[in-house]
Amino acid sequence: MDKIRKADGFLNEYLFVLPEELLTQVEDDELFRSLQVTDIGYFPKARYHYREREEGCAAAILLYCRDGRGSLCLQGREERTLEPGQAALIPPHTPHRYGASQEEPWSVYWVHLRGALLSAYLPLLDGNFPVEIPLPLDRELVREFHRCFEILKTPYRLENYFLVCQSAALILALLASAAGQAKKQLSPKGGEAVEKCIRFMKNSLSRPLTLEQLAEVSGFSASHLNALFKQYTGHAPVEYFIRMKMQAASKELFFTRRPVKEIAVDFGVPDPFYFSRLFKRVMGVSPTAYREQGIG
Repeated sequence: MDKIRKADGFLNEYLFVLPEELLTQVEDDELFRSLQVTDIGYFPKARYHYREREEGCAAAILLYCRDGRGSLCLQGREERTLEPGQAALIPPHTPHRYGASQEEPWSVYWVHLRGALLSAYLPLLDGNFPVEIPLPLDRELVREFHRCFEILKTPYRLENYFLVCQSAALILALLASAAGQAKKQLSPKGGEAVEKCIRFMKNSLSRPLTLEQLAEVSGFSASHLNALFKQYTGHAPVEYFIRMKMQAASKELFFTRRPVKEIAVDFGVPDPFYFSRLFKRVMGVSPTAYREQGIG
């Protein structure tokens, strides 16, 4: 990992550091004892983003890579890559370093947390490092982060801060849910086949794929692959692929002003009306509404 440090901010970033006066005020409050947010943010395309803490941090740190790549190393462990859809929770007082890839810098959501609730989540999440976030949970996770950002744009008030802490608790719960889903056991061959198909999908976002094509890649029959995929992801292979496309398309809508019809073509859907129907089915709103609302 390159040890260059970013001196200033990142374009379109969110960054909130809660004032110490507020944190001191809630320290012994029953409502806040379970979980407190001390810092929270989002760094898009964060080239040169790097942090190294030899003594660790007093708070736990949750990282969620949504785009690009980064790496994370905890004391006593080998360095691991964080790819899109992967999250990690760094325990308090644990020496660590993390940062963006120079070739494909990550877009990363992060939050610093402290409180009694962490003791329940740390063993579960630490044992599933990194945590794979399924596509259905991704939207919920990102929505909660942005809910926190919107609340924190207003003057700091105790009742608003309580809502932020509750959203952070939901973020932890979503990660725990993802970790639980990851425990669904497949045979080594089955897991390898599904992962192989997912890698193939990631490299094929610009074209359509059929179940038969994916079955050929996996080495299993279409019906067997369909069953494995549903067990592993909760979705049939083609539906999972569509969701992967729409998630990738949402980033284009968020980061660019390109016409929707151009983005649709890039993702192998030449009919913009059909693309809009697919996008709304997966993301809950139309591409235009998604862009206008700044969701993402």
